[in-house]
Amino acid sequence: MSREIGKETFLKAVLRRYLLRQFPDLTSQELDFMVGVALEDLLNYVAFSGNYIYEASYRERAVEQLAGLAESDPIGFDRLVTEHMEVWSIKWNQRVKLVLGKDAQDSRGSENLERKVGQLIPLLKDLYSWLQRFAVGSLISNGEVCFTNLIAETVVKEVLYKLVSSMSIQEAAKFIAENPAFLISEIVQRARGAARYRGNLVIVRVNPSFFEENRGEVIEW
Repeated sequence: MSREIGKETFLKAVLRRYLLRQFPDLTSQELDFMVGVALEDLLNYVAFSGNYIYEASYRERAVEQLAGLAESDPIGFDRLVTEHMEVWSIKWNQRVKLVLGKDAQDSRGSENLERKVGQLIPLLKDLYSWLQRFAVGSLISNGEVCFTNLIAETVVKEVLYKLVSSMSIQEAAKFIAENPAFLISEIVQRARGAARYRGNLVIVRVNPSFFEENRGEVIEW
């Protein structure tokens, strides 16, 4: 475990350096936040490229692969991370908006979705996590490499919400068990739709005190 933590610390340090090249005016809090997101996206990308994104230990394997590459082929490692982070940075600017404060209407909508879908997810057991990984892979295959975990989770929950909005929780669980191809098709379509969309896909709402500076109603990166 300690070795893995050490390797993750190394990868975060590398990503921190790349991010500061692309976003030189970041506060320390902003940088820490972006490094965390970038690391998960990089691990997803490596696992998808290596065709093991559906494995339960995909994350640990991706960490090992990157750390091993950094040691055995530093130039190849630098090329992989540089190329990935160039695209990731473009996607961050295109997809992410940081908003200080809360929107009551959005909060109510999210709470309703989470409440209904939250009752269905336990009935799906391991299928839910598999659907999330499938959604991540679908997003990456369509060129979306930023905030992949969050967008994938949203895609899956929206598909599930579509079902529980038209039938009971038990009926939805039965429908999914009998028609898994429906969910796969819906996820693929939504991933393609996300790739075609040119606006923000992620709105991050935070407490204003989270940041040291650059305070205001809306901050766009």
